[in-house]
Amino acid sequence: MARIIIILLSIVISVACQSLPENRIIPLEKLLKSDAVIATSLVPNDQGILYVQVKSERASGYFLIDTGATQSALFRGSGLANISKNKFSGSANIFGLVEHGNFPLISIDDLVIEAHSIPKMEFVVLPGRDDQIVPNSIKGIDGLLGMDFINGYNLFVDWPRLKIYFLPYSVAQPDIVESWIPVKLMNNPNSEFGRELNFFNLRVGNHIFPALFDTGSEFNVINWQATQIPALRRLQKRLRRDWKIQGATGSFDPSVRIDVNALRAGQMRWSPKKFIVMNFDHLDGVGFKDKALVIAGSPLLKGKRFFVDFKRKTVWFEPGPAPN
Repeated sequence: MARIIIILLSIVISVACQSLPENRIIPLEKLLKSDAVIATSLVPNDQGILYVQVKSERASGYFLIDTGATQSALFRGSGLANISKNKFSGSANIFGLVEHGNFPLISIDDLVIEAHSIPKMEFVVLPGRDDQIVPNSIKGIDGLLGMDFINGYNLFVDWPRLKIYFLPYSVAQPDIVESWIPVKLMNNPNSEFGRELNFFNLRVGNHIFPALFDTGSEFNVINWQATQIPALRRLQKRLRRDWKIQGATGSFDPSVRIDVNALRAGQMRWSPKKFIVMNFDHLDGVGFKDKALVIAGSPLLKGKRFFVDFKRKTVWFEPGPAPN
C-alpha cells in the first residue's frame, strides 16, 4: 500500500512588475477567450469561497477551489466519492488545521470542468462535511481541488462577474500585470513541507506576519503567537485572567473575533476586516510551532478581481476600493 505524506492546510511584498521578454503581453479579455483556458461560473455565496461545478460520466458535484490545500480531496458521502470507492490507490497522512490522520486515496480519471477534461488525479477521501458555509443554491460540497491541480494553471478570479478561469502556463501574460497591484508570493518560509502552498508578507497594524494565501478558508485567522501586536497581547492577558477568575479547569484555549483596521501587503490595502484569533493545531509539522501565522482567507478576496501567476509567485489585484 502506497503511503504518501501530504500536508493539508484549510479551515480557512510589493515588487516591481516587469514582463519577461519571452512572453507576449496581450489584453486580458482577449486572453480569456482562448480555447485552452478553462472558464466556469462561480457559485455565489456570502463568505467568498470559490465553488465550481465538476462532473463525471455518472455524477456531478460542487468543489471548492482551495489554495490552502496541497492535496485534492473528496468528502465521504458525496456522489463522486461513492462512485469511485472501487478505485482505492493507497493512503495518505494528512496534517491540517482541521483534519489530521490517515485517510484513503482514490484515483479518478473522468472528471471535467465545463468541456475540459481533468487529467487522472488522486483524491484523499475525508470525512463528510456538515458545515453551514454551503450556499443555498447547492445541496452540499463534494470535494476540493487543491494545489496538486491548481499548480498546473494560472488563476484569474472575477468576483463581480462570478467567473473563474484556469489559464495554462503556455498562454501569454495579460496586460494587467503592467497596471494592477502586485503582491509577491513565497514558499513556506519555515519548512520544506507544504512548498506547494503560497504565503505572502501581510502587515497587520504595524507588524508583518507570514500569511497563507487560502481561498478555501471562510475566515481570516491569526494565531495567538502573534502577540507582537500590543492589543492582542492585552486581550490574551484579559481572557486568561477572566478564565482563572471563573474557576475554569483544563487548557486555556480561547477563540475570539476581532476587528483589524489596518491591513496591507506592499501597495495593496484592504478595508477593515474581521479576524478570528485562535490556536492552530499541528503546526509543528509545517514549521510554525510557536510562530505567528495568518490565514488570509476568502474575506480578503471576495468581490475582487485578481490574477495569480504561480510560477512567477505573484498575485495581481485590480486597483480601486474593495466592493462592500
